[in-house]
Amino acid sequence: MDSTTLKAKADLIVSGLRDLYKKHYVVGIHVRRGDFLKPSLAKFGYAVATSDFFTHATKWFINKYGADNLLFLVTSDDIPWCKNNINFQGAEHLFSLTSEPKEDFARLISCDHHIVSVGSFGWWSAWLGNGDVVYYKDFPTPNSNHAKNHDHFDYYPQNWVGMT
Repeated sequence: MDSTTLKAKADLIVSGLRDLYKKHYVVGIHVRRGDFLKPSLAKFGYAVATSDFFTHATKWFINKYGADNLLFLVTSDDIPWCKNNINFQGAEHLFSLTSEPKEDFARLISCDHHIVSVGSFGWWSAWLGNGDVVYYKDFPTPNSNHAKNHDHFDYYPQNWVGMT
């Protein structure tokens, strides 16, 4: 499947979700954990977003758009963690169960707004997508070796909202 066909399929799926759930906005959430949990990467400054971050981020969208207008679509390399640790505060939500990263990526790009944890997958989906973006601002870990070579102002657009 070429990228144009994949994007059209993703647009159709997200539009269908919006219609099915009678929501005005679909907020894509990307949660990366996996390799970032390795002690060697953590020591260097790679961090994973906390459950508190996702609570704050979902609350930000709920306060701005209203829970009745939102559907959260979660993609992750650790769906079980997401199911047990993200508080959607009563808003409707779905978990992507696909094993195809390119399909998750296309769906995220098709979303109206974005919550991104860490890593380039979520960053690029938000950059190529639309709407408001909330990102985990404690990446890399403050004062770490990785943080010394990371410029937040260069990496995150000014209109994105950083939270912990």
